[in-house]
Amino acid sequence: MNVKKIIISGLLLVSVNMLFAQQKFSSKTFSLSIDGMGNITSLEVLPAGKNLVAKDSAGVLLQLVKDGKRYQPVSAAFAKSTITLGYPDGQIARIRVSSKNTYLRFELTEISKDADAVIWGPLNTSIGDTIGNTIGVVRSPEYTIGIIALNTKTTGGELVNEEGAVYDRGTTAVKKSFGSSLQAFTIDRSHNRDITVWDRWKNVPVKGIPEGKLEGSAIAVFGSKPSDVLPVISSIEQSEGLPHPLWKKEWIKQSAYTGRPYMITSFSEQNIDTLLRYAKRMGLAGVYHEGPFSTWGNFELDKKLFPNGIKGFTECVNKAHAMGLRLGFHTLSNFITTNDAYVTPKPNPYLATAGSSILQDVIDPEATVITVQSPEYFEMQSDLNSVRIDDEIIRFREVSKNAPYQLLDCVRGAFRTKKSSHAKGAAVSRLIDHPYKVFSPTGHCKKKLPPISQTS
Repeated sequence: MNVKKIIISGLLLVSVNMLFAQQKFSSKTFSLSIDGMGNITSLEVLPAGKNLVAKDSAGVLLQLVKDGKRYQPVSAAFAKSTITLGYPDGQIARIRVSSKNTYLRFELTEISKDADAVIWGPLNTSIGDTIGNTIGVVRSPEYTIGIIALNTKTTGGELVNEEGAVYDRGTTAVKKSFGSSLQAFTIDRSHNRDITVWDRWKNVPVKGIPEGKLEGSAIAVFGSKPSDVLPVISSIEQSEGLPHPLWKKEWIKQSAYTGRPYMITSFSEQNIDTLLRYAKRMGLAGVYHEGPFSTWGNFELDKKLFPNGIKGFTECVNKAHAMGLRLGFHTLSNFITTNDAYVTPKPNPYLATAGSSILQDVIDPEATVITVQSPEYFEMQSDLNSVRIDDEIIRFREVSKNAPYQLLDCVRGAFRTKKSSHAKGAAVSRLIDHPYKVFSPTGHCKKKLPPISQTS
């Protein structure tokens, strides 16, 4: 026989053997099978036993991401409760599998050091009736399959940007032509990176965090009858120590109070009694405030609404509870308004920045043109267009297009910070802001921030 044919035949035989070297993992209500190439070959809700894998688009257990490229496994070896996946460039990933009562638990325990991220799935199913984008559940009249991220380093959804943000309605479950896909991911955040933030801010330096490594990424995969979905999710949350909010000792997702209408209005110490009476007569769940705070960050209560501060607000809450009603309020906890104590009169050093340049000349408190070493972090226009130099915030119109690079039409002492002189070589840091005209905190503060006001 021709040697070339022998080699090809041998390779085909190895591939066929790997394909059929399947391993099935089962809980009491669900089973998942993986072949010798790392492909998902079956997803079955027990005891029915119907295979819900999408035809011709089965999906894989775990993809590896390196330098922006995604690699699917080319081999899978099984030993007791461990799966070892191999990838084209010789990388490996080891996964611990645990069979729980109502779900299967997969945890990444080892991975090649040059991986930038991992993607769980996609687990492709033939179910396309109902898609729970955010919660990660797909449902037909007979069957349900779901995926849940089990810790903070694991995010349910598609990996579509460097920061790992999931926008819109969520992508943990996504409608597909063949049915649906389920997926989650983890980015290696253990080392310093330069990334794009909010699809706007380019090359933002982000410090690594020791707990941000890929190892430990974990998911739960389950299957059940549609009527059992909520009890299964509840059991997973409790078993894995995930947030499991209760209302009157009942899980909020199964509480009769969930979804009840409520009144949205600007309640205060002066009008709370009247508004609570209206809410009670209308059979509403309670009263909700769109904005009780005069600042975000320290969250100072509006003194016009609550002249007695937190004591007055607490009295409003007590009155509502006495009538069997609830009070709520709206805020965005990662945003800091420009009138907050974290900004003015002295900006907190942990306001988030997109990056820094170097001041090229000494400037006095009245200078309106500031020369910087590089234009990199100042070219993008934003709503607040602000920089921080020492303890002063300065707004600018734009940066000049040619060297020497200058911030033009500067407004000194912005947001009631103090106009000051600054030495040559001082850092000029571009503050990250949002279209709501607010700043953001950095996520890597190693020092304790000043205490939040007692009126928050």
